[in-house]
Amino acid sequence: MDTLLITYGLYLTVYSFLFRQCCQAAARKANSIMDMVYGNGSEKAILQKQVTGMATLLIAVIFFLCTQSNTSQIMMFPGIGNWLYAWIAAAALSLFTSTLHTMAATRKLKQQYHHSINTAVLYWYFPGRVVFLLLYEFFFRGILLFGIASLLGTAGSVCINIVLYTGLHAYSSREELAATIPFGLVTCYLSLASGSVIPAAVLHILVSLTNELMITGSVNRSLKIHTV
Repeated sequence: MDTLLITYGLYLTVYSFLFRQCCQAAARKANSIMDMVYGNGSEKAILQKQVTGMATLLIAVIFFLCTQSNTSQIMMFPGIGNWLYAWIAAAALSLFTSTLHTMAATRKLKQQYHHSINTAVLYWYFPGRVVFLLLYEFFFRGILLFGIASLLGTAGSVCINIVLYTGLHAYSSREELAATIPFGLVTCYLSLASGSVIPAAVLHILVSLTNELMITGSVNRSLKIHTV
């Protein structure tokens, strides 16, 4: 019982730090790459948020790997099963809807904003984004989802997972906040159905990078992107 309290006390602390980082980033207008493109926030602050987020998540991941004996399954690529068809459908639908939203956002961006983007920052941002999302999904759809499911059951774990996941998007746009609920349901299902965090992580990375690369690529036609 004491071990359980220590374990989930640490995970709650990690989540609290993540939530605080999101609040601070929102106040500094350094919450996402859109803040960088719109010229609202500091490029340095956006990278700093990414690094501190990775460091915070790494604490939970290292603790989990050091204290749990059966960790290999959720880290391995699962065998082909019904989850794959759900993954393909989810990826297609997510990419379609998010692409439409991104195209509308970039049209508005071209009309209203003129901000140069330092490509050196993007070279650091995108690899860091992949690492961050891997750790992020391992924490939410791996450590928390499977751990809480063993204590409270699948339904309780999914509900808690979505509440926590949505909470970190409290300062996001209304569209992104609304999308966290269905996306959270899908990623939870993929992880539970496959027994692995890999499908959810790949889906999240695919959708996120597609949108962000579309944004930075499209503004390249109308905004001056410079190198150092």
